[in-house]
Amino acid sequence: MSNHDSTFESYADQLATQLASSIFQTTDILGQLVRASEKQYSGSHSQFVGEKSEAVARQLGCTEGECFEIKTAGMLHDIGKIGFPEQITSKLPSELATEDFRYYMSHIDEGFRILSIHEGLASIANIVNQHHERLDGGGFPNRLRGNEISLGAKIISVVDYYHNSMFRLQRDKTGNSGQITSTTAFLNSTQSKYAQTMNYLHQRAGTHYSVEVVDAFTGIIEGERRQLGERTIMRLTVNQIKPGMMFASDYSTSYGLLIAAKGEQISSEAINRLIALAEIGEIPTKILVMS
Repeated sequence: MSNHDSTFESYADQLATQLASSIFQTTDILGQLVRASEKQYSGSHSQFVGEKSEAVARQLGCTEGECFEIKTAGMLHDIGKIGFPEQITSKLPSELATEDFRYYMSHIDEGFRILSIHEGLASIANIVNQHHERLDGGGFPNRLRGNEISLGAKIISVVDYYHNSMFRLQRDKTGNSGQITSTTAFLNSTQSKYAQTMNYLHQRAGTHYSVEVVDAFTGIIEGERRQLGERTIMRLTVNQIKPGMMFASDYSTSYGLLIAAKGEQISSEAINRLIALAEIGEIPTKILVMS
């Protein structure tokens, strides 16, 4: 290899690294904006959809690059809702009047517009643009059918429905956001809603949703619920918490922002946030977790 070729290859590698860093930083900032706007959920909707969509993608044999795109699209799928009025965000789509539903649908176009500004996010923008499409052509915005819909969008639509059904406004509907005292109690308290949600997905597999995606997601969630039944509950200081544990109670800041929801798995990033919040007195230094 000539010196010229070596220099060019080194320069190309440097540019590729800078581009990857730029994409990562951009998606991280956008993800934080989306999480800050989530006020209707027990736990982070965007984080759940991103992480579980990635898990399904891996289960279906996607490449590392595809898994990254699908996870990122899952985290940013609702970015077009930022700034939406509460009269829209406080209701489920099925509860909206016709005019309000038309407004709600605009979050797809707005999300696509925002993400398309960065040329490195083009594939992610396309996935986000399709996540409300349905196999039978009854979705929006373009009434795509079958294989016209990307796998990433098919995955996100399933995970998105599940989390909306299980955790959206759950505390308001039940009137109970108290801490749980055992993993059995948590599973029992969510079993009825879980059964209804999974029945809905399986009944509509093949028309609304991809059969292989529903089957893969079901296996992942059922596995997690089985493992949950084997956990124990303890109260630990935030610096004793380990990744993989789960919150056994909801925890919010003094200004009402929910930063941890019972049943949510704890990541390394979440531990860092908990430590920082505990240091300034925004949450207790000891919290209930399941291990």
